[in-house]
Amino acid sequence: MINLTEKEKSEILKISKNFVEIHQKIMKVEERIKELECESASLIEELESCRDNEFRFVSELSDKYGEGNLDPFTLTWMVLESKKETI
Repeated sequence: MINLTEKEKSEILKISKNFVEIHQKIMKVEERIKELECESASLIEELESCRDNEFRFVSELSDKYGEGNLDPFTLTWMVLESKKETI
């Protein structure tokens, strides 16, 4: 068995310490990724709920005012005029 020199021991300890530090950083990043994935899933659910609410609201406006479209800029209901064919 050959004993390492103090310089070699110091170097391997430095390498080992660096490895552990990098590994810990990776673990923190992976943990943060999981947190962000959960947050993203929650936000997607909220967005889908908003879309459902928008669809429901527009449907209610259509029932109330007739077939049409909501103008998002003027916040007015644009009634679609039915096209009557004349012979």
